Amino acid sequence: MEATYRTHRDQRKIANKDGNLIIPPSLMRLWHPSFLLQLGWVCQYDALPTIAQSIFFIGAIFGGLIFGWVADQYGRIPALLGANLMGFLAGVATAFTGSFWQFTLCRFFVGFAFDNCFTMMYILVLEYVGPKRMTFVANMSIAIFFTFATCILPWIAYYLADWRMTCIVTSVPLVLAVGSHG
Repeated sequence: MEATYRTHRDQRKIANKDGNLIIPPSLMRLWHPSFLLQLGWVCQYDALPTIAQSIFFIGAIFGGLIFGWVADQYGRIPALLGANLMGFLAGVATAFTGSFWQFTLCRFFVGFAFDNCFTMMYILVLEYVGPKRMTFVANMSIAIFFTFATCILPWIAYYLADWRMTCIVTSVPLVLAVGSHG
């Protein structure tokens, strides 16, 4: 039986096969439905998120091989643009999934692009910077932006309070990177 979500006066109640979990009104402002609840991945289906995450990393392995080949054959910029475009499309598509296999397929393609959005950009920076400043420019520029993004991500998720909108909003920078190349 899938989990359901319904509102009762001043409480939200999540009902599943094993019983009910009542969220007290004092915690309601901190609570929002997750993809686990909305897709019914609770109780006997609690292994599905782990499987989906494993398939994400399988996508990362295949993506490294394919985008590495594309970078060698056609150049790093086409590979970077392809990785960013694929990450954007798969990230947005994730927000519109309704089943385990749809979600997992989208996560496979997000994983396919995941490491390559970073790796291709890192290699491009290294190729254009002299050896004297290579360590500082390559590592510090990435560290600053990665740290900033990592610090604001929980606040974005908290403000949006919806995993689908969070998928869309966090995918937008990838398409902006593609658009900035033009």
